[in-house]
Amino acid sequence: MWGFKSYTDEFYILEIQKENMKVINHFHTYCRDYFRKTYKKLFQEENLEDDFFQESFVKLWKEIRRCSIFVQNNQIYKRNAAGEINLLKCSLRTYLIDITKNDYNQYLRKKEVSADTVSSDTVIPGGMPVGIYLETEGVMVLGTEKITGADGKMTEPARHLVKAGDYIVECNGKKIADKKRLQDTLKKLDAEEVVLKLRRDSGYLDVKIKPVRNKKNQYMLGIWVRDNAQGLGTVTFLNTDSRFGALGHGIHDTDTNTLMEIKDGRVYETSIRSIQKGAGGEPGGIEGIIVYNRYNVLGTIDKNTDCGIFGTLERTDNLFRNTEPVGIMATDEIKKGDAVIRCCVEGKVKEYKIRITKTDKHTKEENKGLEIKVTDPELLEITGGIIQGMSGAPILQNGKIAGAVTHVFVNDPARGYGIFIENMLKHVE
Repeated sequence: MWGFKSYTDEFYILEIQKENMKVINHFHTYCRDYFRKTYKKLFQEENLEDDFFQESFVKLWKEIRRCSIFVQNNQIYKRNAAGEINLLKCSLRTYLIDITKNDYNQYLRKKEVSADTVSSDTVIPGGMPVGIYLETEGVMVLGTEKITGADGKMTEPARHLVKAGDYIVECNGKKIADKKRLQDTLKKLDAEEVVLKLRRDSGYLDVKIKPVRNKKNQYMLGIWVRDNAQGLGTVTFLNTDSRFGALGHGIHDTDTNTLMEIKDGRVYETSIRSIQKGAGGEPGGIEGIIVYNRYNVLGTIDKNTDCGIFGTLERTDNLFRNTEPVGIMATDEIKKGDAVIRCCVEGKVKEYKIRITKTDKHTKEENKGLEIKVTDPELLEITGGIIQGMSGAPILQNGKIAGAVTHVFVNDPARGYGIFIENMLKHVE
């Protein structure tokens, strides 16, 4: 009926729980075809079909993956939020439509709220953790090294020709998207010389390198490279145009400390696995579970700056459900004294007490204009103060968003730096 072989719901559930990507993609197509046939019978909104389907499918997929929906004795069961287990009395496709009906009704209720609720003078504060994945244009050069050739001699073919922070964008006229593409190009090399096209600062240049053939009969350039970055951070705000800011500082290469220049990037849903408490000299951290696949994508990243990462969220309900907009505090309004930060270290976003101990409008580093101290006993007990992964946690004072957490004092994790919110907002104008 749907143009390809379908399997039983029991089979889909068992294979999804094994993270069988072939079956997951098959299940996605199977559900999408059914959804498209059913959609127009249920909903009146135009041009929202794909959005509603993707939201609903991700929810269903997560319930299966987390074993809230599972197979036992050849029957399908569902575990509700209270832990009660009951038979699932409908097919997975029907259950998908039920999820969408609920989401659609919520959408209609939100449409009834005045469009003036969020103005250009307000943003919705964050505090939610997200997975972050950045891709560069080409591959980033970290450094060069000597290579032992087939003749036993040590040579460094790329010395003085490339330098840390360069990006290799082409090799012998072929686009280089990642490390694997560069390696594959070298494997097929049939000349004694390669021409690398580099992006250095704001310009491009070509360099010629004679690769070294090693004892395994492989051509080597003697260049260390990196092609992407990934990790976990905290969303700071969302504006009326679905533009977001996060981290409050840029993502730098760990080896060169160079701000990474990105081609594109994505943010993903994540869940917190554990919290490592910080102590003097040892920064703590948040460990999250991030599945980098299309079902978990929340939006795109298009800027990596010293004031944070910025982009567009395509699935906002997943992060900002039941979160009210707040006013934007001008830098001159921010005072030393009580404030709060919003972060997620107990399974949900909560506000925790801090004090702003210093403001410096003239700091050389844009992301260190605020100094803060965590005073909330609960947060101190859980994390010890500020930990890795909390970068971007919004700072609110007198009901307005004033900035975001950016750095921790390693020797005193209760204290750290923050950025003025106005410094972040200029990147989404």
